[in-house]
Amino acid sequence: MAVVGAMALGVFAVPGGTARVLGAVGLAPAVSACSVTVTHENDADDAIQLAIEAFPGGTICVGPGAFPEQLTITHAGTTLRGAGATRTVLDPASPLVINTHDDDSASAVGNLSSLRPAAAIVLVENTTGVTISSIGVNGASGSSTFSGYGCEDNYYGIDFQNSSGTASSDLVTGIQLPTDLFGCQVGLAIYAYDGYFLTGVAPSPARTVSIVSTTVTAFDKNGITCDDPGEDCLLTSDVVTGIGPTPLTAQNGIQIAFGAKATIHGGTISQSGDFTGSGGCSGSGQSAYAVCAGNEGAGVLLYDPASGTSITLTHVLRNEFGIDLYDDGNASNGYQGPVAVTIEDNYVTSSAAYGIVTNGAPGGNDSATIEYNIVSSSAAADASTWGSPGILVDTGHFVVEHNSIVGASTSSRASNGAGQILCGPYANTGPETPYLTCSVNTSIPTAAIEGASESSANPTVLTVLGNTFSGDSNDLETVGVLGGAVDVDWA
Repeated sequence: MAVVGAMALGVFAVPGGTARVLGAVGLAPAVSACSVTVTHENDADDAIQLAIEAFPGGTICVGPGAFPEQLTITHAGTTLRGAGATRTVLDPASPLVINTHDDDSASAVGNLSSLRPAAAIVLVENTTGVTISSIGVNGASGSSTFSGYGCEDNYYGIDFQNSSGTASSDLVTGIQLPTDLFGCQVGLAIYAYDGYFLTGVAPSPARTVSIVSTTVTAFDKNGITCDDPGEDCLLTSDVVTGIGPTPLTAQNGIQIAFGAKATIHGGTISQSGDFTGSGGCSGSGQSAYAVCAGNEGAGVLLYDPASGTSITLTHVLRNEFGIDLYDDGNASNGYQGPVAVTIEDNYVTSSAAYGIVTNGAPGGNDSATIEYNIVSSSAAADASTWGSPGILVDTGHFVVEHNSIVGASTSSRASNGAGQILCGPYANTGPETPYLTCSVNTSIPTAAIEGASESSANPTVLTVLGNTFSGDSNDLETVGVLGGAVDVDWA
């Protein structure tokens, strides 16, 4: 398949000798397995988009360079392949085109008028089998677009909207609103969802999105977001890095939410959270957290995920919460029934609040297997106020076995038995913005492993086996309030 490039003649060859006029796209040497190769940008800044439309379902190769384009891909089987994530970069400048909507912002099923507008740099829309590989997506130059919109419009780097496909060896960065708008929490670096809150129907077969060996940095709300029943995300060997301690937003490195299923394997997730002492926590700074700051973030947030979600062999470090499971049991949030998740063989280090938290849905029917993890707490500057618990489980059936739980290296140790505020439930102000509120405050002694239950209707069954402890004053503490009880089985 001969083809390609970008030169002033405005003509390129296609198989069979046909010629088409496509602006300033012209001839260049053929590249093996490429339907077309775009060698540089044209005067209209649409060379790549023209190639995508000219070769539906083809392999669009893009050479090194900066390409100030927003792209829309609607043809099944299309491959967009760059010369390397730092060599081929999409970096459109302000003003960006508002080219899509967030279907999950619908106030009710079928309510198109309530949808929030959005700008996506790469929009994959209502299609299947699309691959985006070795491409850089840099949203920094487009950020000022949102200054005039307030919190009205969303910003996405790569948006798999009701589509299946793969992002491989990409770099997505700079998907940030201006600093004064960070609290809007609407900047998502990679977004995979199927629009369940607009349609009311989970797609079948599921929309499967694979994100492989991809790096995400400098995002606003979430690094990688996978939402909705019928959405299945496979995340392998990705690196997601938040902006670190900030009062501006509650970041999540990865969010799996509202009925979506995910397999997270390998990779490094770091520097996500809120890290402020506002909203009721005593003290200040990264060491002052219980679960009471009001806007909490996590390295990996599982909010109403689908059963079968798993996290394995992943390094989760320097986040406010390392791994946080919360299931509110609310069908309107995509809840699909009892959830069973696996958290296994991970390295969860230097969390400012908890290493691993699992809060099951009311009724106690959810379950989680937490095994063979290394959980090492962050040093607490004010250890007399709270410790840095390793694992907290609440409402459901939990197997906690063969974990290595290491307290922080402080003189009074990480888990010192001092009372810590346990807060909940989560409040949902929109499909991308679940966060904690403090409608319930209960003092719980800190420990390496903590079990809690808020009422007799929400029991907790905790099976403990073969865990090792280091640097913790208390290995295990349990608390039942409002008639609740924790049943501990030393298996």
